[in-house]
Amino acid sequence: MRKKLLFAVAFVFFLATAVYSPREASAIPAFARQTGFACSTCHYQHFPELNSFGREFKAGGFTMVGGQSLIEGEVLSLPSVLNGTLITKAQYNSTWGNNGEAGTPGAAVTGKPTELDHGTWDFPIDDSLFLAGRAGEHVGFLTEIDLGGGGGAALASLKVPFTFTVYDTKLDIIPYSTGAGPSWSFEVLNTGIVETHTALLHKPETFAAQYIGVGTDATGVAFVAYKPYGYINYSVWANEIGDFAGNHRHIASPLQYIRLAVTPRVAGWDLGLGAAGWFGTETRGPLDAAKRDTASAWAIDAQAQGNIMDFPVGIYTSYASAAKTTDADFAGGNKINIFNPGAKEDRLDYTWRGRRNPE
Repeated sequence: MRKKLLFAVAFVFFLATAVYSPREASAIPAFARQTGFACSTCHYQHFPELNSFGREFKAGGFTMVGGQSLIEGEVLSLPSVLNGTLITKAQYNSTWGNNGEAGTPGAAVTGKPTELDHGTWDFPIDDSLFLAGRAGEHVGFLTEIDLGGGGGAALASLKVPFTFTVYDTKLDIIPYSTGAGPSWSFEVLNTGIVETHTALLHKPETFAAQYIGVGTDATGVAFVAYKPYGYINYSVWANEIGDFAGNHRHIASPLQYIRLAVTPRVAGWDLGLGAAGWFGTETRGPLDAAKRDTASAWAIDAQAQGNIMDFPVGIYTSYASAAKTTDADFAGGNKINIFNPGAKEDRLDYTWRGRRNPE
């Protein structure tokens, strides 16, 4: 029985990695132009997944140059051009079987097929304009503008890393504002703690952390210490994006986020093992009607990137949990967990995935 189970697990894994086999790496050309490096220098298999060199580049605050000349002065060190990237996608989305039961996407009448049963074409989707790179010797930036289709353009994310090296440790201070959660401030594993422009659709079904809803509005400051074998990210943040004052919001106390990860290299494999926690209570709203929200969630994750025979393989797994909101807190509209606002049970998820690239 045990041999049959092991055979079944191995068969499923290799089938899954064979089915999804992207043929080439892609990345943000803004960084490729700035550094003069091919996309595969920083990315493992494809954008946005990082390898060890990509982690170093990100920890350096996007300040590395090589392919472009610099305009330099007493306090100036800029690439000679502003580098940009346009990202868009096209997709065909369909389901199998009768998807008309109540509660499924698009279902209006029980037992009737939905649009997805017949398939839908979508183009363009996830249209974004990236402006990114070096802003100074110790300052970088990454700006994502959501082009928004017919809804108009809007700022989706912005961060400005200030980076310094002290005793072989990269220290970053990163002000940021995003709709992808506080972990977006600095994350270099490929396990879905942050997942924006992914190669896979249906992020909540694919990544445990996305299932519990950590990709939320967040504005804050992250403090990062990074070495090649691990890093720590501590961030204070508010569950909003943009101008608080313009929205008449009062932030009396911030939420907190902490991320710990180790990234050793063992027998030629690039490994990662981490844990993340979202916690704290935020007092916000108009001064005369302030309310308190809580953040209560955690995740653990692991990855392995290396070769099996001549094939590059990536294996990723994660487990995430968001605490329930008690009946009393929900009834009072106060101290509601932003990751699990209306549930009477903890929100849990476990995911794994594997990818293989042919040489």
